[in-house]
Amino acid sequence: MLSHIDAEKVGIYFYQIDRKCRDDFSKGMIISERDYVSRFTTFAMYPYGPFIKSPIFWISQTLPQPIETKFGCDGVIVFRKGNLAKIGMFEAKWPRMDPTRCRTPWDDKKPKELHSRLSKELQKQNPISSKVAIWEMFFNDLNVGVSKKDGFNSEVSACIWHDLAYYYWHKRIRGTGKVWYNRKESHLRTMLRYRKMLKSAINIKDILIEILTCNKGIPFNIKTKKDDTYAFIELNNIEIPLPDQNYGNSEDITDFMKDNGFRQYAFIDLEDLLSFLNDKH
Repeated sequence: MLSHIDAEKVGIYFYQIDRKCRDDFSKGMIISERDYVSRFTTFAMYPYGPFIKSPIFWISQTLPQPIETKFGCDGVIVFRKGNLAKIGMFEAKWPRMDPTRCRTPWDDKKPKELHSRLSKELQKQNPISSKVAIWEMFFNDLNVGVSKKDGFNSEVSACIWHDLAYYYWHKRIRGTGKVWYNRKESHLRTMLRYRKMLKSAINIKDILIEILTCNKGIPFNIKTKKDDTYAFIELNNIEIPLPDQNYGNSEDITDFMKDNGFRQYAFIDLEDLLSFLNDKH
């Protein structure tokens, strides 16, 4: 889809956005996972303020609590180049690195259930992981530059591919009834150290480079509705609408999000984004 050089440009762009979000998070300017993602999307759409817009279309919304995610992910990102597109999905978590910020457990389970929230989400993600590039993203509320040498990044959020997270769950947690963190052990930190040892992707830059150089996920052909109202891609008989030129079909995108439990939807035209990045840098 992209050369490594071009993919790296896109990766660096989002890396710098995530670094700024972490800086705001550490200063208390961001107070929750949803707040973090909202700040991230705003920076991505308006990197130079609201008067110079980047070629990124993003819808972010708060869904009613009873609505569950069909695929175990908070957000979906569609990357387009010409007549092809790739799908990325992510699940965002805040593992409370600074215990003074919030004492609410970031992963828990109901008393009579075997699987915790994250474990259930990993199981939902797995059936589509051969087609979709899926990653878990863990926000860090420590100051930029601070690292506890436990698999977390010193500048940005920690990321891990779904397949590694699922493998760890399958080998170490499945059937035990354990959550990913308690006072005696932290499976999250163990897993992140494991993925670092394997030299797998550790941050958003690494993730995007692998997606855009076609090392993760498969390309989808872009189709058009019979009435030419908008284009879409099809995943397991589910239509994922792409925004038209004037974003006039935002209601179709919102319906797709509600039907599948996504809180964030992003569309990125890679050719337009690279042109934007080359002009601005």
